[in-house]
Amino acid sequence: MLVTVFSDASWCPKTKAGGWGAWAKSERVQWGVQFSGAFRRLVNGSNEAEIMAAACALASTLRSEIAVAGDTILFEIDNEHALRLVSHDAPTGRPPRTDLEKEAIAVLLALKTRHELIFKTRHVKGHSGRERRDRFGVNELCDRLARKHMLEARQRVYDRRLIENGRPSLMPRRKRKK
Repeated sequence: MLVTVFSDASWCPKTKAGGWGAWAKSERVQWGVQFSGAFRRLVNGSNEAEIMAAACALASTLRSEIAVAGDTILFEIDNEHALRLVSHDAPTGRPPRTDLEKEAIAVLLALKTRHELIFKTRHVKGHSGRERRDRFGVNELCDRLARKHMLEARQRVYDRRLIENGRPSLMPRRKRKK
């Protein structure tokens, strides 16, 4: 059975916090199902976040039994590097560069092997400003979910830094006069 999985990530370069959003649909569910969350680790780049989002989306889709053993998974992602990593199209894209990218690919491959899945990919144009319908609308939904969780994760990073620096206030530090 064909299972369509959209995923997107949001990443803050300043704090390295990230979030992901996903939407999955198959004939097993009447409507598409949303998944989302914050990454438990700090992320070093948007490509890294996008491939991690795809791994989180697939794991959630399998856990909810929208996808089961033997299914074909159609990943719809707005990041071409992540698409190439998912499809193992290494000659036209960069190989995984970071440890987190390698880890996310390992998770995807382990799930693919364990559940005897077939992966297909399709690029969806993100942030194009087109009319909100069909694939673009679903991608925008995933983007909003990812951004929401990235903002929450970013606030936790800021809060942790304030506590570690002995500043319980949320007020920014004043610049020292020289």
